[in-house]
Amino acid sequence: TLGEAITIDSSQLQRLMGQPELTGQIVLTFRAHESTGEIEDQFTGQGMIKSRGQFVIFYYSVMNNLNLEMQPGWHINDQLYVTDEEGRRWETADYGSSAAVAKGYEQPASWVPPGFEQVTAAVFEVPADAQNLVLVWEKAGIKVSLN
Repeated sequence: TLGEAITIDSSQLQRLMGQPELTGQIVLTFRAHESTGEIEDQFTGQGMIKSRGQFVIFYYSVMNNLNLEMQPGWHINDQLYVTDEEGRRWETADYGSSAAVAKGYEQPASWVPPGFEQVTAAVFEVPADAQNLVLVWEKAGIKVSLN
């Protein structure tokens, strides 16, 4: 559920090519979510990015209790998807950086050193008719309902 701290063991995380073995855990807390029809582009100055349906934005904090730095975009966002009551599935969209920066948070691509916490975002673009959405990270056994 939102606001609940979830401890995820290093064995559940993707390993980067050439990186030493990860040990330890991360602590993930989904803080809030919102739906919006547009996200302001924070980098190219091209104004608003309009959704063909709706953007569902999850804001979360991650505490890095691993032996190495970690990257939320790779270690977390790329593992997440959203599904609806019809079983349709959507992977993350590329707008997490703009959504996070707009709220004063860090980009998902920013590295988090061991012992540090970072707040960032994951964005999904779903059709306007998508109902009863659930955020899923299969390998870590996480399911967060939006209802």
